[in-house]
Amino acid sequence: MFKNYIKVAFRNLNRQKGYTLINVLGLSFGMTSCILLALFVKSELSYDKDFVDANQIHKLVLELKQPDQTIVQAGVPHSFASVLVKDCPEVERATNICGPFDDMRISYKGSDKSELNFLEDGVYAADNHFFNLFSFKVLKGDRKTMLLHPKSMVLTESTAKRHFGDEDAFGKLIRMSGDVFTVTGICKDPPDNSHFAFNLLISINTIERFTIDNFNRPDTYCYLKLQEGSNPALLESKFPAMVDLYAAADFEQANGTSWTDYKKAGNGFRYFLRPLTGIYLDPDNIGGMKPSGNIILIRILMAIAVLIFIIACINFINLATARSHERAREVGVRKALGSFKQQLIFQFLSESFLVSLMGVGLSVLLIIIALPHFNLLVEKSLQIKFNLPTIFGFIGLTIALGLLSGLYPSFVLSSFKPVSVLKGKFTATSKGKWIRSGLVVFQFWVSITLIICTLVMLQQSKFISQKDLGFNKDELLVIEGDFHMKPQFTRHLVEEIKQLNQVVSVAGSLSMPTMGGIYPQQYQSEDSPEVRSMHTMEIGDEFAETMGFKLLDGKMFSASTNDSLSVILNESAVKTFGLSDPIGKKITFIEQTYRSGERITFTVIGVIKDFNYQTLHETITPLVIQSNEIIFSRMSYVVTRLKPSANATAIAQIEAKCKDLAPNLPFQFRFLDNVVESKYRKEEQMGKVFALFSGLSIFIALIGLLGLSTYTASLRSKEIGIRKVFGAGILDVFFLLTRGFTGIVLISFLLAIPISWYIMETWWLSSFAFRIQIGSWTIVSVGFASLAVALISVCYQSIKASVTNPIYSLRNE
Repeated sequence: MFKNYIKVAFRNLNRQKGYTLINVLGLSFGMTSCILLALFVKSELSYDKDFVDANQIHKLVLELKQPDQTIVQAGVPHSFASVLVKDCPEVERATNICGPFDDMRISYKGSDKSELNFLEDGVYAADNHFFNLFSFKVLKGDRKTMLLHPKSMVLTESTAKRHFGDEDAFGKLIRMSGDVFTVTGICKDPPDNSHFAFNLLISINTIERFTIDNFNRPDTYCYLKLQEGSNPALLESKFPAMVDLYAAADFEQANGTSWTDYKKAGNGFRYFLRPLTGIYLDPDNIGGMKPSGNIILIRILMAIAVLIFIIACINFINLATARSHERAREVGVRKALGSFKQQLIFQFLSESFLVSLMGVGLSVLLIIIALPHFNLLVEKSLQIKFNLPTIFGFIGLTIALGLLSGLYPSFVLSSFKPVSVLKGKFTATSKGKWIRSGLVVFQFWVSITLIICTLVMLQQSKFISQKDLGFNKDELLVIEGDFHMKPQFTRHLVEEIKQLNQVVSVAGSLSMPTMGGIYPQQYQSEDSPEVRSMHTMEIGDEFAETMGFKLLDGKMFSASTNDSLSVILNESAVKTFGLSDPIGKKITFIEQTYRSGERITFTVIGVIKDFNYQTLHETITPLVIQSNEIIFSRMSYVVTRLKPSANATAIAQIEAKCKDLAPNLPFQFRFLDNVVESKYRKEEQMGKVFALFSGLSIFIALIGLLGLSTYTASLRSKEIGIRKVFGAGILDVFFLLTRGFTGIVLISFLLAIPISWYIMETWWLSSFAFRIQIGSWTIVSVGFASLAVALISVCYQSIKASVTNPIYSLRNE
């Protein structure tokens, strides 16, 4: 019997090649989209889950509370790690890791005994518990002791390979920051699906400040491994008392202010735990080592995968029920000859399973072809392994797809009454038409919603790329290197670069917008005793002019004056301090580290217009700009504004100047506009992903609409013939056939407006402090485009029906 079902199913599908092709294409594209999205979502949700006891590991996070703002910080004071292990029985182990230290100059002896010099990024300092808490695979060395002693260094496998090739790096001596380190371990690189990102680790005991108690100033990332069965919420409830016990004394000594009064004013430190497996998708990027994911977007993509799958199934359902007039006589004959309803259901389901099998088979081929290109788009290494579980998964998917798409049509077709259909009295019910129309509305509602969302995302990306950041990021070359402790070298370098014809201006700085060196510090104004946390930059003379900052009042730092005790405020800092006439006012910096309480009083000499020194996700917060003269004119960055179209020549000349002054110093540079663009790569990727899958969803919906319009035209062929006999023209017939589809698209469009607006406003644009407003023309243009595309897809069948001679449709009447 089963063999007979399959044979008849093949015959029916072969007889209706166009119908079969449309269904197979729709299902295959739907399945391909669904599986690609599922692979991406699975990858995003898999972060940090491969560590041993990952569910017991948490990160300690600080929420800094102030009267006018709340700031979540990934870093915490390093001394809390040892305190938590000592005082809290729930904590089995704790570890600290700090960094990154980028542009670190490392040197070592090559195989020919010559000294080799490189700049290394991704350098972190970790304590000896790091490899005992995290199960990174150690290739060489003792994980229990390899970061125990000062000047110990652990390389990742790729870093060791990059520097030493096939030579064994273990035991090698590497010079960095004036110290000689011994390679005491080599570990596997952090996996792609981890929030960790480092190239080498040094022992935190190498850095003297980490041997001194600090409960006040955030300086490390702290991870805790809890005892099995411990309740994180119960541990968190102990944190307020811990802060009062340890941090209060530090705070009072550093600030000269009562801890009780500080809290009464609406300030405070709230510590909480974040599970290791939730760090990557946390909206506050508490991982700190690489850009975080977005859990809201992940949920949206999961919904898109399910909806595209449903759209593909709807095509099959609609086309199968629309063809009911063709299958009605077959059902009548089968029932008259003794077939039961159950047998007819199995017959129609067998056709559904065959179409599903062909769709899944084609989908597998499409995935193999598309996956490398999709990986390039999302910058991942997604893989699909064709092992036994995967094969069973595809079999299960085929069965599920066959049931979902074939169950309803099977019951509809098998329910026809043989007497009615054999007498030729079968007519399609209005209920069936309403269901088909509703399903098509659903398809276009989903597709139009995705298209509107995609357009809004692309417009926001364009807005980001074109927004005035408050400085000119174009033609700005940033030289980086391990020269922050060599102010004499950087001063000479700046003077040499100034002489080049291709250079407009040049300056040095310890801080760079969107790149680094900007950190929170504590200040008081002379008009208020309140201690305020504000971000701080330290820049050199002419840096503000080179960047293009806009001076509103006062003056900038100058080489002709000593600015070591001068500061420049942005507009937000002036408002926060409540200064009506800021020039000449005094503000006091309060050192928070090691209970020093050191105070330095600065004079405000200038006010600049607010600029985006962080990404456009963050609002512009108060900023205090100090002169680098306060720390011997040190520079971490040399910033050069080039003349337009002079990049290649200028870079070669600047590199030559660097080599003349420091032959062993590696030359490394970046253009600031490229750095800024890289901050929004995730958003750009998501925009492209949305564009890809919204396009696929509309394509799947359109091929279904094409098939549906074909059968609609065939069903109404006699009606059209009669209308033409009575004088209906080509346009009359065209509008007759397209009127229903026009209404469907318009209804879908009206339903898509509120949901797309809500998704973009609530889940996407709200993550940007600087954003576009969704324009009405954006939505209207999508409506017109969707209607035009839908009409084009049904246009051929409508025109064909309208120009067909009525004699062919009425000759048998």
